[in-house]
Amino acid sequence: MVIRGSLVNADSILEDGWLGIVDGRIAAMGSHSPPAARDQVDARGLWVLPGAVDSRTYIGGWADGCGIRRASRAAAAGGVTTLVDMPYEHAEVVANRAQLDAMVARIGREAHVDVAVAGTVNAQHGLDEADALASGGVCAFSIPTFEDERHRFAQRESDLLQAFQGIARFGLACSMHNHARLTASRNARRLLDAGRPGREVLARANLPLIEGLTTRLLCRVGAAAGVRMQAADVWSEQGYAMCARYRQAGHWVTIETSLRSLVMSTEDAIQQFGGSAQDYPLLRPSVEVDALWRRLAHDMSTFVSTGYQARGDEAGDGSAPTVDYGPDLLLPALWSGCESRGLSPSLVVRLLSQKPAEHFLLDDRKGSFDLGKDADFVVLAPGRSASQPEAYGRPYTVHVFGTWRRGELVYDGSQVQGEPGKGRYLRPRAAVREERGAMMM
Repeated sequence: MVIRGSLVNADSILEDGWLGIVDGRIAAMGSHSPPAARDQVDARGLWVLPGAVDSRTYIGGWADGCGIRRASRAAAAGGVTTLVDMPYEHAEVVANRAQLDAMVARIGREAHVDVAVAGTVNAQHGLDEADALASGGVCAFSIPTFEDERHRFAQRESDLLQAFQGIARFGLACSMHNHARLTASRNARRLLDAGRPGREVLARANLPLIEGLTTRLLCRVGAAAGVRMQAADVWSEQGYAMCARYRQAGHWVTIETSLRSLVMSTEDAIQQFGGSAQDYPLLRPSVEVDALWRRLAHDMSTFVSTGYQARGDEAGDGSAPTVDYGPDLLLPALWSGCESRGLSPSLVVRLLSQKPAEHFLLDDRKGSFDLGKDADFVVLAPGRSASQPEAYGRPYTVHVFGTWRRGELVYDGSQVQGEPGKGRYLRPRAAVREERGAMMM
């Protein structure tokens, strides 16, 4: 196959470029006159990007596979060719090898795009199962500092240090979500006693102060353990500054930013849906949204994710609309936001392809147009298509014209193509201890 178009890379744009694809891999790249090929895709005048990576989703813990099936169809429609599944919204987390094997089987039956899986450490199985998870191909570990279920991992600092030290042996990253155990548990108990549902409890217990407490805990304990750290859903100036200090000291700290924090402010939600700021605990005031965009523009954020939860109870409690963005909206929303602010399309590729692939050690196959990598790419066309979902009142400037996974069309601009089960379980490349300079990137 040969595809022609404006090729958007992480550091440049090749106008009138082309990709040559053989056996699902990128075999050649150039500009102007392409070689002969059996199949031709003419996307001249349109943007061609590496397939996006949604670096935080909660999709895999349901035995019937509905989460994987639903999320991977949405991903294909949004130009996302790789999903990273995180464990802590699941009916069943991935804390031992049997649970991982069950997840891999579900991916093989249900996925339309490729899926990487993060494991965890919990009270039932402990750190003893980490070796089996790492050998089974998890791409990272995620250990939240607060959950509302009693069987979760005990979060004393000494426990975290031991877990981080164990995970550091594999060279994999360890993520912590922004929940400070003591503060959040007190908030959550008060809300539960008042009859609030679990989903709202986690949102409202997660106050701005808690982000700073959790980020500091991650950095201090992670640095002591020598583990690669991922600070999840960081949005505050203090959180970014703290991570920057640890990067400058030579530690590997990545910052994940939620799409929701970028594309809708508290004021936007009140204007569109009504209510008050208290009805939207996960949204930020517009002044903080603007500051977050400035940090992205200066490459202070590592990657952007949706935090998508593929569950059956997504309607919430009815007190206020739930503002969530799925993988079908990730690329069009971020592209449109960058375009409206005069930011380069290459920034989108860095945030959604290159950097998440590097972080999860998937960059031997994903994240760029380098020769030999999987031919995962998406074509973006200007304007909104009739099939594009609503964007909470914000029109997008582009829509997905088509999505290809390993050279095979999986979305034609209106419908997902092919049967489920064509997506693959992704194992990370062998982790190598990066030099000090690479850790600071």
